[in-house]
Amino acid sequence: MSRIIKYARATIKTAGPVIVGGRGFHRLADISTSFDGERLVITMSALKGVLKDALNFYATEDLVKKATGSVPDDEPQVFEESKVLFQDFSCDIYELDIRTRIKVERMTRTAESGGLFTAATIPIGTTFEGNIFFKEGLSDDEITKIIEILNNHKHKIGASKTAGFGSIEFRVDEPEEVEVRRLPPGFYKVYFKPLTPFVSTKYGNQTLEKRYLLESQPQISGDAMKSVLNVERATFFYPTDIKSSDIESLVNPKYYYSYKYEENSKENLLFDLLKARFNKQAFLLEKSGKRLERAKGTKVKRVYNFHIKRNFMVNTVETFWVQQAYKPEYIVGYVYSSSELEIPEFISIGGARGKGYGLMKFDSKEEIADEPEVIENYIEKFNRKLSKYVDIGDEKYVPLLILTPTIVKNTDELFKTIKPVFEFCDIQNFRYYNQQTSKTHIVKAISPGSFILFKIIDSENCISEILEKRKTGLGELTEKGCGAFEIIETNKWG
Repeated sequence: MSRIIKYARATIKTAGPVIVGGRGFHRLADISTSFDGERLVITMSALKGVLKDALNFYATEDLVKKATGSVPDDEPQVFEESKVLFQDFSCDIYELDIRTRIKVERMTRTAESGGLFTAATIPIGTTFEGNIFFKEGLSDDEITKIIEILNNHKHKIGASKTAGFGSIEFRVDEPEEVEVRRLPPGFYKVYFKPLTPFVSTKYGNQTLEKRYLLESQPQISGDAMKSVLNVERATFFYPTDIKSSDIESLVNPKYYYSYKYEENSKENLLFDLLKARFNKQAFLLEKSGKRLERAKGTKVKRVYNFHIKRNFMVNTVETFWVQQAYKPEYIVGYVYSSSELEIPEFISIGGARGKGYGLMKFDSKEEIADEPEVIENYIEKFNRKLSKYVDIGDEKYVPLLILTPTIVKNTDELFKTIKPVFEFCDIQNFRYYNQQTSKTHIVKAISPGSFILFKIIDSENCISEILEKRKTGLGELTEKGCGAFEIIETNKWG
């Protein structure tokens, strides 16, 4: 997987009416250009098609293959990745021209019966902004050649090009080097901002049947992030709409509840739950006459892109499919390295990268404290607050929150110095692909957001074991991002 080494800022100006579909639609038109939220958008895959058409006219066959990808003749099953990627180019203006059009029967040159339709087009003179990315494998001369071709010619994009639609002009700036953020060795929470939707393929869904909807998971696996960032360990990266030092930005704890039918009324009931468990009492999900329900985490909007594969020999559409993807505000996860970290400004990750999916920009990082005194302080604060609810005597407890799927047969096996007492856990099916067996396996795992209360049985060594397990993970398949956890910081709740 080659790295992004350069990028160039660019604008696209429509020189005629443009219809670029692929994502979203206008409810008042039969055919619509794409939009993302409340912004008009020219999708990354549509721009790749423009580049390929332009290079076929003005560049060598070798440059076409390097820039847009190819299938080697001797190994048809192996795809060479595209070396030029586009982000979604967007525009804040959300005003479309609704045009009425008529389908014409080409053989008789007459209007087709029932052929009246409307099309929502991008107005002439609309400007879109975005970036073009260049990966390893392209020389400086080749990058310059590609930019010259885009800048010095008019291009066509989208539908109805033969009817005068789709004329656009590029203005591409000089390419810039991608910055690399160098961080000292340590444990970090890292945020990336998606520039295009990302695809995380589900394991075990392969079939010989033709599928027209390709599904995606909302999170990115730890082994994928580990490979891209070149670190010793990476957890799953989850979508989030907030940036916060609180664990809530990474996972929604199972003990978070809220009043039903009321906005922003989250209640933290962990200590009430623990009190009921310690006293062996039932706990009802009702308080002050209002019904409680489990608080929902970040709602990630699915993005659906429509793709077609053309047969250029006969100028027809060969097949089509719909790609499910996700484009949250951020994705967030943990990384660890015992040596200096090098986090690039831009990364390309996930499935369908050649079409431009999975482009992300490094946003920010937060160093996770790994000093024994910090963990001791967390544990002490928790026990001080717990003692206000129940009589714990001289016992000390450790509050542990599971952040990623954790595969273990028995929670007694997780640690040697602390012993599980109470568990508020969900169990999920976890799929993974085993390269040695070439098969997909399904195992049971503790779900993210689960809470386990441990009792300290070896106070001298428990802190060092907890810190070591944070680096390595709990249970099996930690190399895929499983087994991440955090000690809860009580004062986050007030």
